[in-house]
Amino acid sequence: MIRKDKLDNALYALQGVLIFARKMAYENKAHKEIADILDTAEYLPYLIFNDRDETENFRNHLLDIVDKYGCHICLERFDGSVKWS
Repeated sequence: MIRKDKLDNALYALQGVLIFARKMAYENKAHKEIADILDTAEYLPYLIFNDRDETENFRNHLLDIVDKYGCHICLERFDGSVKWS
């Protein structure tokens, strides 16, 4: 699970990952790269609703996305520096 105070941010970050993956597809990025980021996106809901506190693990997966693809907005959404509009 994600701590209650971070749940909205986690969902907002997941949305950011999906938007970024779609952008990658429009930019004709390699299928393997798109599949990799979507594999991470597929795993994030499990972390959100798992019985254990997975807040830090969730953030670490977002850090991996930042490291691999430069998608800083996803981490910023989770950390709360970018708010819902």
